[in-house]
Amino acid sequence: MFRLADYLEQHGRATRGLVCPPASFWDAAYRHLTRPEDLRSLAQAANARARFQWAYYLLYRSGEVGSTSAFIQLARQRAAVGESDGAEALYRKAAEAGDIDALITLAQHRARTGDHEEALELAQRAADAGDATAFHNLALLRASARDHDAAEAIYRKAADAGDIQALVKLVWLREEAGDHDEAEALAQQAAQAGDTGAYFSIALLRRRLGDRDGAEAVYRQAAEMGDVHALIALARVREEAGDVGAVDTLAARAAQVGDAPALTALAEDRAETGDHEAAEALYENAADAGSAPALFRLMQIREVAGDYEGAEAYAQRAVDAGDNSAFFDLMRIREVAGDYEGAEAYAQRAVDTGDNSAFFDLALWREEAEDYDRAARLFRRAADAGDARAIAHLVQIREEAEDHADAEALAREAADAGDASVLVVLARLREEAGAHDDAEALAGQAADTGDTSALFYLALRREDARDYDGAMAFAQRAAEVGDTQALLSLARARGHSGDRDRAEALYKRAAEAGSVAALTALARLREAAGAHVEAESLAQQAADADDTSALFDLALRREESGEHLQAETLARQAADAGDTSALVDLVRLREAAGEHERAESLAQQAAEAGDASAVFDLALRREESGEHDRADALYKCAAKAGLAAALTHLAGMREEAGAHAEAEALAQQAADAGDTNALFDLALRREETGDREGAEVLAQQAGAGGDTSILIALAQLRRAQGDQVGADALDRQAVNAGELNHTGLKDRWPYGLDADGEPSPPWTAAIASAVTHPVDASAD
Repeated sequence: MFRLADYLEQHGRATRGLVCPPASFWDAAYRHLTRPEDLRSLAQAANARARFQWAYYLLYRSGEVGSTSAFIQLARQRAAVGESDGAEALYRKAAEAGDIDALITLAQHRARTGDHEEALELAQRAADAGDATAFHNLALLRASARDHDAAEAIYRKAADAGDIQALVKLVWLREEAGDHDEAEALAQQAAQAGDTGAYFSIALLRRRLGDRDGAEAVYRQAAEMGDVHALIALARVREEAGDVGAVDTLAARAAQVGDAPALTALAEDRAETGDHEAAEALYENAADAGSAPALFRLMQIREVAGDYEGAEAYAQRAVDAGDNSAFFDLMRIREVAGDYEGAEAYAQRAVDTGDNSAFFDLALWREEAEDYDRAARLFRRAADAGDARAIAHLVQIREEAEDHADAEALAREAADAGDASVLVVLARLREEAGAHDDAEALAGQAADTGDTSALFYLALRREDARDYDGAMAFAQRAAEVGDTQALLSLARARGHSGDRDRAEALYKRAAEAGSVAALTALARLREAAGAHVEAESLAQQAADADDTSALFDLALRREESGEHLQAETLARQAADAGDTSALVDLVRLREAAGEHERAESLAQQAAEAGDASAVFDLALRREESGEHDRADALYKCAAKAGLAAALTHLAGMREEAGAHAEAEALAQQAADAGDTNALFDLALRREETGDREGAEVLAQQAGAGGDTSILIALAQLRRAQGDQVGADALDRQAVNAGELNHTGLKDRWPYGLDADGEPSPPWTAAIASAVTHPVDASAD
């Protein structure tokens, strides 16, 4: 439905698209709009139309009513052209409104100009607002200027504001300055706040200076704060100093206070250096202090050494400490030792703690060892514990043991619990064992739950055994519950083997069960058998169900056999069902055969069905061969079907024939449909023939529709011919439509345009900001 609002919008775009609003519009917006986003949007629109002064005013106004980012944007613009004072003033406005970025930028600017006192004040305001990075920036500036005292003072302010990284920086500065006591005190503050990295900075500096004792003292402090990495570093430093018992000493201290992480870290360090005996002793101490990872490593060490009793003892300690995952290790150790009852006992304890997979894991181990009786019993316990995976394994074991009744009972039990896949597995096992009746019954039970895969499998097995009736029976049963794949598969197999009658019977069964693919296959079979009428009927049924492939095939077959009328009928039926490909192919064949009128008639039918590609291609051929009347008719047909390119070609033909008014009308229709190529071509033709006014009118029509490329192209032509005034006028029209970036206008008129479109005299943002009110509306 075309509403009045749609018409007004279209009419306004067509009549005002190349007209920039007058000064009164911008002035009213400046004076009366109060939403920052509206003012910013208008500022962008003004800028795109080279109304740079109004863009500045509107953006400034956006800042005044609440958009601090507008002030920052203007500040950056002024800074970019070297107006540092103006930029700072704008940053101050944003900062006064609470903008943290503005505060940080101002702080840096004040620091660069040497006003360190105000820079610190601004940085403090930023920190108070939640961002202490300004202090860092200022400190870096002072440090780069070798003013270390000032840098240190700034870092202290940042540290007072809660910045841990500033503390770390201070530690480094104090240590470099030789004030070791304060450096350590500051490092301790950082560590208490959660960052022990400062200690490492001190230690690194001291080691570089050869002060091993000093480094050791710092590592010791970090270790006492709970940093296990510092503990390892301390051990290494002591060993480098020749203290071979350093690790033992540190371990004794850690054990004395029950520091399990420290003991574990020392043990890992010893293991990495290859001292496994020391590592094991340290792991033992860590385990005594409550380290679960240490118990696990001790268990591994004992197991590798073949000491399963010792390994079990550590795993048991882990369980006693609350680590139920160790039950798995206890099961495995007992299993390896051949103590199956012990393994099961641990599995039961794991199940009691909520691990339902314990018996299943044991059962798999027993199954892999071909201990099927024990595996079956364990799978049963796993199933009872709630592990659904166990039933399938148990069924297979029972079946292989020829305990069919129990296997079937288990499969039904699983099906009742919602897992029919076990019935399918059992059906296959029975079929492979030759128990066909049992397999059939089980497949039927699975199908009753919605799983027809067993019936499909049995159908294929019967087919392979050449029991075709049995295969069809199983496939039919699957089809009755909605799965026709078995019937289709059998039908294809029969067709490939040359048994056309049986294939057709199977396809019919599938079609009766609702298979569209079967209808299509039947149509092809009936066609091959010479039953053309029946084939067409079946193809139409398939098309009614959205499969037009049979109609397509039949249409091409009729065409190849010379039955052209019947081919067309079938192609039209396919087109009526939404598939024009058959008609398009017939067009190509008829055209290649020299039957041009029939090709055109079929192409027009395809266009009426929504596919204008064939008729457009024929129109191009006719135009190339000089048959303009035929090309004209075909282009019109394509245009009627909605192909804008056809209108473009029609416009070109009318232009060549001298029907300029009609060519323009057609070009405008094409532009309205989204294709401005015709307007572009006509405009260039008018320009080449000296009709400059006509060229401009066409370019303006395209520009009003949103395509200013023609205006820009004409401007370039005029400029190349030395007509600077005419080129500038066209560029202004393109700019009025918002195409500033594509005209090169910024280079020619860096100060933009006034509201009336004339080049603005030189101005700066400083001049603009000095004006109390923008250009008055009366200037219009």
